[in-house]
Order: sequence, then structure tokens, then C-alpha cells
Amino acid sequence: MTVMATRSVLGILLLSLAGGVACTPVEDVKNEIDSILAAPLPNPVAFRDGSLDGGTIRRLLVLPFADGSSVGAQTDTINAAMRDELIKLRRFDVVRPESSDATSKPEQGPKQTGRISTATIIELGRRYGVDAVVFGTIDHFRPYSPPSLGVSASMVDIQTGKIIWEVRDFLDAADRTCEVAMNQFFDSQMSREQTVMNREIMSASPAWFSRFAAKRIADTLLPPPPPPTAAR
Repeated sequence: MTVMATRSVLGILLLSLAGGVACTPVEDVKNEIDSILAAPLPNPVAFRDGSLDGGTIRRLLVLPFADGSSVGAQTDTINAAMRDELIKLRRFDVVRPESSDATSKPEQGPKQTGRISTATIIELGRRYGVDAVVFGTIDHFRPYSPPSLGVSASMVDIQTGKIIWEVRDFLDAADRTCEVAMNQFFDSQMSREQTVMNREIMSASPAWFSRFAAKRIADTLLPPPPPPTAAR
């Protein structure tokens, strides 16, 4: 959006707010102005290997993320959100470790790349018949409002032992840019799920905040969008 266009939109919105236009609730106008003024929330820091586009990585073993936070994260809630968002990508079959397997217990699973050997990853992959193994750490978690969450994750190809995906993200709802992105996420989900809840659920519910964080992380597995074509 150009500077002139941005000013025009802001001008219209401010006039609507000042004049009390009946068809535009005051709160909606405020939210729209905030969305325009707020800088976009930075994307997660991620590495994605091009081999993910070859179609050879179809089945993923997703290990429970280990709790590396100092307050004790709600790992079940965050793990469930991660699995759900990976499934929603429609690119992978997601496999969970058996409940009796030590890898299904976050406190016994790998916390970071340096703490799990390539041999262990390959053994796990072969045991479960998958193409790659996903594991990660909940680096930080504040469950009360305003919530915050830090997550790091990796994916290893069991055929080569190579890391083919790594991502790290930190979200803090106290940051205005994060709050705007959370509201936009809620609005998009509300239109699909027909929920009767309001935006406050994003800060009040660890489950909804985890969904927001997990979608950002999972989306880094998608191919990058094609570059825009030059106008003729």
C-alpha cells in the first residue's frame, strides 16, 4: 500500500469514527486503524531444504516436544496443536509414537538437535516406517495473559540423516504486532468454525494461543510463494 493510499484509508476510517457512521461500529474502525498502523509480525526464523518438494517425505513421526521452559509448559496442549497444524497442511501423514514408547514422554525425548544421535533418529524412523522425524523444544512459555511462547523444531530425513527443516519462533501477546496477528488469526478461524467466542479467547486460552503459534511454525514447511511478475 502506498503512503498516499494509506493516508486515504486512514482518513476515511477516522471520518467514520468521528461521524459515527451507523454501518461501521466504532470498535471495528479502531481495530482497522490499528491493523494498518501496526508493523507486520515477523515470520519465524526457518530453514527449509528443497528436498521437501521432491515428494519423498510423506510420513512424519512427530515426537512430543520437550519442555525446556522454566515454568513447566502445557506440553500436551502445544503438542496437540503442532500435530493438528501439520495434518492441516495436507502434505504429510503424521504418525505419533506409541504411548508405551519412551519417545512419547517429553521429559525423556530429545530436547535439541545435539541431544539425539543420527543413529537414534534412523532407528526410530525405521521402527515406525516413516520418512522423517520431527522433534522440538518448548523454549519458553507464559500461560497467563498476555501469553508468550518460544518454540524450536527440527525435521531429520532418516535416509540421509540430514536436517531438512529447522524453525524457531517467539511470540509475546504483549507486543502490539503480535496482538494484531492473533486477532487476524482468530477472525479467519471464526469464519470457518462459527464460534461464538470473541478475540479475548486468544489471550485467555492456552489452546487457542498454541494453535496460533503452531500454524505459524507449520506454514514454514510450505513452498515459498513464487516471485511477483513484473508489470508490463
